[in-house]
Amino acid sequence: MRRITKALAAALALVLILCMTSCTFIIDSVAEMVKGDRVVMGNDIVSVDDKMMGFFLNDYIINWHNQYEYYIKTGLFRIDFSKDLKSQKFGEFGFEDDVLDQNFEGSWYDYFIEATKEQVETYIVYATAAKLVEDIDLSLSFDQEMLIEIVIQNLNESLASKGADYPDWYGIAAEEDDVRRCYEMMFLAANYTNYIYQKLDDEISDDDLVEFRENNKELFYSAECLAYSVSVVNGVKMSIEEYDEACEEVRNALDAIAEVKSAEEFIRLAEEYEKYRDGNGDYPFDNDSEQGGETEADDEFIYSDKLEDYRMT
Repeated sequence: MRRITKALAAALALVLILCMTSCTFIIDSVAEMVKGDRVVMGNDIVSVDDKMMGFFLNDYIINWHNQYEYYIKTGLFRIDFSKDLKSQKFGEFGFEDDVLDQNFEGSWYDYFIEATKEQVETYIVYATAAKLVEDIDLSLSFDQEMLIEIVIQNLNESLASKGADYPDWYGIAAEEDDVRRCYEMMFLAANYTNYIYQKLDDEISDDDLVEFRENNKELFYSAECLAYSVSVVNGVKMSIEEYDEACEEVRNALDAIAEVKSAEEFIRLAEEYEKYRDGNGDYPFDNDSEQGGETEADDEFIYSDKLEDYRMT
């Protein structure tokens, strides 16, 4: 348990240090977002005030940006962190819903607020549980406390190098202790998670798992399936209208392939559609719209290097 906790702590510290050096332009935007908006969560045991929420919001957006940087740079996600996120609608271009696998109504600001609240709620639940456990002390270890101080020291150095202060990055009246409290909560939540995993590992053996599976085979249904991946290509000079048409064609093709009832037909249609996309065959599906032959837009659609995968089974 000690080894797992230290590894997790080191990973958290590394994430913060990397984010501070590569994404400070986002932090400025977050500071502006948080001012004037009080978001308070918690219970009688563990609580998060608006200053802590500023840190959590900033942390979530930085990690989100790093994860989806490709989609931002290629324009698949229409979001501009240099502008007011409250005025930018989530999913305006259409691919946010597809990639993030959710239908969200509201602005990008609303999206990040809701996602951060969901994440912080998890921290609160686990940190609260950690304080209520009676059979073991899950409070922060000396190593964890020292690691938090190292993280804070690195943060202070980064702030100083950019001539900034905590409110500049985290909004409202954030101070060093607010960031420290956030990390204490995250480590406390991690301690409880490790405690549960260890408890399960101690109480449930591999033989127990095998026996449960044998006695409950109906719960473990499995099936073989075929999958076909298709790339929707965003041509460098393609207009939004042309791009939408290309996406619609791919969606229709995937829907048609997914409707077949045999593996042989699935493979045949997928292969024929690939030939059509390469310009070496006819459109293999019934479609009243004009097909066949590559237009100038088709050429950009096929050979651009900006890809977005759609998968149907």
